[in-house]
Amino acid sequence: MAIGLLTVGVSVAGLIAVTSRPAVELTHADPHSQPPATAGPGPQETPASTPQPSNPGHGLTPSSSYAANRPVQQRPSQSRTGLWIEIPSLRISLPIREGDGRGDTAPQWQALHFPGTAQPGTPGNSYIYAHGLWGMFGALLYARQGDEVDLHDYGTGRIQKLHVSRVVGRIHWNDTGWIRYRSDRPTLTLQTCVDDDQHGDRFIVQAT
Repeated sequence: MAIGLLTVGVSVAGLIAVTSRPAVELTHADPHSQPPATAGPGPQETPASTPQPSNPGHGLTPSSSYAANRPVQQRPSQSRTGLWIEIPSLRISLPIREGDGRGDTAPQWQALHFPGTAQPGTPGNSYIYAHGLWGMFGALLYARQGDEVDLHDYGTGRIQKLHVSRVVGRIHWNDTGWIRYRSDRPTLTLQTCVDDDQHGDRFIVQAT
């Protein structure tokens, strides 16, 4: 599985800046163009499935090879407890769990915190990764500067609001520079996959 294996070497040659359009072709329509979502689940659980926005005719039919070749498991019932990352404009809502940095052990329907990086919402760089599938981090390819990114602690009710500050775009699979990125303020570095290959590119978005 190609999602989060970032272990050796550093290469900045794979960095591609992205502004108003994705760096890869996508299956789904831009979530920004969709009507507002209806009221979501209550504070206890999220539904077992996540509605996918209808395509308004933008012709975005090919997909990233990762999303095209990976089956999406049915979303399990997930209690709204602990810390979640929520990006309303991209219809992303996932619980954050501790990861081990290995993509081959990453479950679907969770965002994983890369060990050794700052805890989400605290000063420093917190590296969060999830599968590049729709309903998970697949919609990061549509992220725009200014998109709201919420860290919602369902235990305390606290919501920490950040905003997309940089859409980095594609990076090489073994570029660890973004894991080691330093910041004096709370920073989320969000990573997902775009290639169905352990050594395929990753896609990076930052929020501060």
